[in-house]
Amino acid sequence: MDIMTTIAAVSKGLEVLKTLKELDAEFDRATYKAQLAELMSTLAEAKTSLLDARENLREKNDQIAELKRAFEFARDNTVIRRGMRYERTPDGSPQGMPFCDRCERIDGRLIRLVGTSSAKDGYKALCPQCKSDFGRQRGFGYFEEADGAA
Repeated sequence: MDIMTTIAAVSKGLEVLKTLKELDAEFDRATYKAQLAELMSTLAEAKTSLLDARENLREKNDQIAELKRAFEFARDNTVIRRGMRYERTPDGSPQGMPFCDRCERIDGRLIRLVGTSSAKDGYKALCPQCKSDFGRQRGFGYFEEADGAA
């Protein structure tokens, strides 16, 4: 249940409680018990809804914490070169294959590109997640980079 359902359940419980308070002595015991049962049911529904809302908030807080960790990694452990984000070495230079620009922008995830080679297409840098093709994008710290071929 969501917050609005909880508010509605609590409101209904308060209405039943108000009705109980205003009961005249003329009402019989059965009517009183029926009103109490309705109140208990409504409050139980509200409690369940609040427990669900608490669990949803925990999940959201966990997601927020995970995103914060990802952003901290991106800020503290990466560097941008040639328009792409790379893992940063201790001296601040880029290392390895770049991360997928599309996955970072759209999904907020750092997915490292993979270099592939085929007789038909030659070398390509592809994202294993979204399948974006980055053409001949190469990484840093490989044999090709040492020769000056980028």
